[in-house]
Amino acid sequence: MKKLLLYILLFLFLITGCSSDKVEDVNTKTSGSFSKDDLVFVYENNSINLDDEIDDVLSKLSSLNEYDYSEAESCYYPGLDKTYKWDGLELITYPNTDGSERLCSITIKNDSFATSKGISVGSKASDVVDTYGDKYTKEGLAYRYSIDDNHYLDVYVLNDIVDSISYILIP
Repeated sequence: MKKLLLYILLFLFLITGCSSDKVEDVNTKTSGSFSKDDLVFVYENNSINLDDEIDDVLSKLSSLNEYDYSEAESCYYPGLDKTYKWDGLELITYPNTDGSERLCSITIKNDSFATSKGISVGSKASDVVDTYGDKYTKEGLAYRYSIDDNHYLDVYVLNDIVDSISYILIP
């Protein structure tokens, strides 16, 4: 009887030890691809890159209505982090060591804007994978695509629909 109980416990241990509660980080579906070019935001044929100087970026977005502006002391650098907001679009900058104000985040918050490959708020999660491929990690609600440890495209998905899109630079 003790042997039977021991075998049952061993069997249960093996079953639970071999199973995994871990959520898969990478989807295995084959599809599109992601590259450095996908980290460029395009507005009216103007390319906007992470780490661009904000004055250049603002001139490329000059056809948009006025923006809301806020600033706060930077947590990482001497100077101010600044935020520029339009309806559906938000930019965040950081103070570079050379004194310039540089772009570190672009967030698309409605369907008035899209990525260069046409993904926008309201797109299906399957369209994101079909467009950018299966080499992403899940970070909470985000499908995170990256080219290195400092440049990301985060596509936030809620109920299988894109809720927002962020281009992120960690300076």
